[in-house]
This record gives sequence, C-alpha cells and structure tokens, in this order.
Amino acid sequence: MDRKDIEILLDRYFEGLSTLREEAQLRDYFSRENVDPELAPYQNLFRHFQTARKERLSEEFDERLMQQLSQIEPERTRSRRLWPVLARVAAVLLLAVGVWWFYPHPAPATQQAGIDWSKYEPESPEEAYRITRMALRKVSGEIKEGASKAAREMDKFQEVTRYFKN
Repeated sequence: MDRKDIEILLDRYFEGLSTLREEAQLRDYFSRENVDPELAPYQNLFRHFQTARKERLSEEFDERLMQQLSQIEPERTRSRRLWPVLARVAAVLLLAVGVWWFYPHPAPATQQAGIDWSKYEPESPEEAYRITRMALRKVSGEIKEGASKAAREMDKFQEVTRYFKN
C-alpha cells in the first residue's frame, strides 16, 4: 500500500469509521520495519496496541486484590452516611430561616385604616334578607345586560360572516 492509502485509512480509523479489515491492514503496515518516515509516529501507537493485546492478568490477581481489600480497616460507615443527611437538614433550615427573614411581615392588625365596619352590619334577619335580595337583583340585572350585549355582538358577527361568505 502506498502512503496516500494509509493516510486515508488512518483518517477513517481516527474518525471511528474504519472496518475490521482496514484496521488489520493498518496493523500489518505499521508492524513492518520500513514505514514511510512521515507516518512513523503512528508506528509506536500500533505497536503498543499489539503488545497490550498480549498482556494478561495473572491467575492470582483476583485473590490478591480481595486480600488487600479485606485488610483495609472499615471506617465508621454510620457517621459517613449521617453527615450528608445532616448537611441537607441544615441547608433546608437555613433556607427556611432566610425566607422567613426576608419575607415582608404584615403590621399587627389593630384596626384597619380606622374604619368601624360594625355600623354596616344588619341588625335583624329581615334587614339581612332585604340587603341580600337587593344584591342578587343587582347581580341578576348585570348578568342579563351582559347576556343581551353578547347576543347583539353575536348577531353582528353572524352578519359579517354572511357578508364574507357571499
């Protein structure tokens, strides 16, 4: 293979688009002794892959690892689990105190703007009934007026839509 083909294969390799066959071609090319001088820096990379592929862990690796792990003195796991919980509780309390501190508090309710509302309260059930009837009549009249106004507007809307349909 010539240098141009190898450069194309290298580009595809580093973009993650190369096939297994193309990667095998690159390994074969860089395992040779006579490599193009401009491509020589890649030779060490592919040689490293070849040697790393041959390396294996020893049979007793797992046993040694487990033995070393068992020799580590277990720390007080309860206190390790307790600190994050306490930190969260403290953060929530701090947030609650901050919100309470900066939230505007209303003035004590002594008497609202000096108005004595007791003189407006009805003195008998009959008077309360009369006031309620007056309020309901007013509301009913407002609703009727609003309904008739809405009906008039709908009539206008229908006239306009009829005009544009024709």
